Amino acid sequence: FWQGCELQVTLDAQRIAIRTSAPVSLRLNGQLIYVAEESVFCLGDFILPFNGTATTHQEGE
Repeated sequence: FWQGCELQVTLDAQRIAIRTSAPVSLRLNGQLIYVAEESVFCLGDFILPFNGTATTHQEGE
């Protein structure tokens, strides 16, 4: 339960689906969204792709 209602969030590789038993406002990655019953959002609207590098090398090795 969240804010007095039942809330279900489902994530997959392409989308975010949110179901709620009562209308709610919440922030998804900083963006205010409103959900009444069920809403589906594209992950690309909230998560920006980026390329980066990672290393386990430490100075002095």
